[in-house]
Amino acid sequence: MRQKIKRLAAHPFIQGGAIITGANFIIGLLNYLFNSLTAKILGPAGYGEITALFSYLVVFSVPFGVIVTDVIRRTGRLSHRQRPALLTWEDWLWSKIYHWRGLIIPYFLLVLILPRLTNLGFYTTLTLLIMLLLTAVGSFYSGATQGLHFFGWFAAVSIISVTVKLAGPLAVKLQVDGIFTILFFLVMSNLTAIPLYQIYLRKKLAGHRSSAEPALLKKRLYPLLFSKTMVITTISLLALNLFNNLDMMFAKKFFSPHAAGLYGAWNLFAKIVLYVSGPLSSLSFIYFSSTAYRQQHRRSLFWLIGAIVVVGALMLTVYTLIGKQIVTIIFSASYYPIISFLPQAALFGCLYTLVAFLNGFFLAKNARASLILAVVMPFYALALLLFAGSFSALVTVNLIFAAISCAGYLLALAKPGLPLP
Repeated sequence: MRQKIKRLAAHPFIQGGAIITGANFIIGLLNYLFNSLTAKILGPAGYGEITALFSYLVVFSVPFGVIVTDVIRRTGRLSHRQRPALLTWEDWLWSKIYHWRGLIIPYFLLVLILPRLTNLGFYTTLTLLIMLLLTAVGSFYSGATQGLHFFGWFAAVSIISVTVKLAGPLAVKLQVDGIFTILFFLVMSNLTAIPLYQIYLRKKLAGHRSSAEPALLKKRLYPLLFSKTMVITTISLLALNLFNNLDMMFAKKFFSPHAAGLYGAWNLFAKIVLYVSGPLSSLSFIYFSSTAYRQQHRRSLFWLIGAIVVVGALMLTVYTLIGKQIVTIIFSASYYPIISFLPQAALFGCLYTLVAFLNGFFLAKNARASLILAVVMPFYALALLLFAGSFSALVTVNLIFAAISCAGYLLALAKPGLPLP
């Protein structure tokens, strides 16, 4: 028994999970403080602006999420001697950035168009464009760090980045401007992560630069981007991110600023579990992508499903019993209208988390079942336009489609042979 415990403790994913879980408690606390302070300082209308910014950032960053996913997958397949090839990949990345530098001016001219389409303010839109560029560059470093199993450094950079983000509302609390200060520190939080990743990776791989050109660079960019694996990954991640953010984007566009801010607060309560499970989702993707633990994948997934259901039940109990106290602590009396909708937030959060993990499982296997949510999404978008004309209607539409999507993934999991291509 003791030997079995030691083997489990030495398991790289058990160790990585422990590191990331510990870091997530810190990150979750910092994010809680950020959202709480921002909501109290800016009020529902201003808070709705910030939450909508994050929603658009996530959706527009889907291609970069594909890069992270593919870099993790490719890095995980490298032997220890092949790892220095990552430095050649990095050189390739910066050469492409330099080659396309002329597009920077027309890119930033989008700041004149996007506010009319998104209902975001001018400076919020400018922040969005800057953060998208930083996310594009940082996606490679984030994927490489996780793919090399440097979980400790990945966790450390995540904590530093969120700390910088938190400095925004703290500065406003000290009477340093308002929403512009928060936007500035959001940009700085993204900017800080890139050199930290870069310095660490170069230090770890220094002196071992590979002279051989990695397979990634031998291919032309077009066939690489439109390979079966990349197409499935792109569509699957796009669907997941749209399902995570399209409702907030819809609320920002069609609801009043006050109502959009209230919905952003409800959305936070629904997906608060993601503050803990989000990075664990990345870790599980790495684990399910590994062929070394293939026989353990299904059992591990069932344990994950069970844990998510238990957390969802706890959320439902807490939100039902002390919802008003929680809203008062995290937000303020201005957000009391969402109290009666908190039980639905717990249900939706549980269903969405199940969908995210199940989608990640199938995606790690490069299985067609990872496209289930993509099939559902057009009907979800249509339902938003036709039936989500009020706060309560939007909540109901979310619950229905989360349940449908979750049922689809569970049916696919139950069908023999489908999860594995």
